[in-house]
Amino acid sequence: YEGRGVGNSGGAGLDHLSLLLLLLVNVTGALLLPFALKYMERREPLRRFAKIGNSRFLATAGLMISAMNGLLLADHLLWMLFFWQTLVLAGFGLIAHDRTAWAFGHGQKFIQWHLIGCVALLAGTVGLQALAQTMTISELLVFSDANLLLLPIACLVLACLVGASLFPFQAGVLHS
Repeated sequence: YEGRGVGNSGGAGLDHLSLLLLLLVNVTGALLLPFALKYMERREPLRRFAKIGNSRFLATAGLMISAMNGLLLADHLLWMLFFWQTLVLAGFGLIAHDRTAWAFGHGQKFIQWHLIGCVALLAGTVGLQALAQTMTISELLVFSDANLLLLPIACLVLACLVGASLFPFQAGVLHS
């Protein structure tokens, strides 16, 4: 399935892998939210984590799940950049949800680490556009000279490692 964006340059694409990942993200997210709310109620009884805190947390978690869905469906590198940034902002919101100095400090650390990923993603996007003359992911998959795209793709892989907080970039969320 392909949805077309502005100017008929890939807006959204759905294949079997993205469908499986969408199912994983949404089912896992739906199952984790009640457990997270129960955990916060037990952890923060003295902080008056009331309905406004629950609502803010649920809205931020919903934004994060929506951004993940958009990232999985994006068939254009600019949409991928947009949903990536939304995901980072939602991650900060979840880390700093209780609005303490400790939470804001760890949220800032999270954003500082993810700036590495954002720069790598931007560098990869610019490199792919300059070399392949397209920003549509489905067209990049069938690009004839794949060796030419190795460096920009390495930048995208670096961005994914940082975004997923995989070794050695786990420090961005390790103590959050």
